[in-house]
Order: sequence, then C-alpha cells, then structure tokens
Amino acid sequence: MTAASAVLCMWTPWPVRGLCGISAALNLLMIVATPVIGAHGIIDVAAGIALAAASIWVATFHPGRTGKHHPRHSKG
Repeated sequence: MTAASAVLCMWTPWPVRGLCGISAALNLLMIVATPVIGAHGIIDVAAGIALAAASIWVATFHPGRTGKHHPRHSKG
C-alpha cells in the first residue's frame, strides 16, 4: 500500500503550481525506497501502482463525479 498511497499523494496536489514537483519527487523517492529497505517486494510495488491507477481512473471517469446523475438513476 505504500506505492498506492505515494501515487495518490502525487496525483492529488498535481493542479497546484509549485507543490506538484515537490510532491512528485518525494513520493517517487518513497516508491523507490520501498523495496530497497525491504518493506515490500517489486511485485507489491507494481500492484500498488496498478491499484492507484485504477482508483484514479474511477475517480476521474465515474459518472457521478460531476454531480450529474446517471440516466438510469434519474426520475422521470
């Protein structure tokens, strides 16, 4: 879960100028250090990154994200 949280912590402040570079650098260091210190293996890091990418995809493209209701759930 270290890699997943690192990717999500990079993605969240991305629109903020000045903060995105610092966040990306620190979180990339955390991802690289995770297998080096023995906290997780390479496959765990890859799975965490894939989980975070799937979460970002759902958060970005989910129909309810914009506040508009999906046609199946609307009344009338």
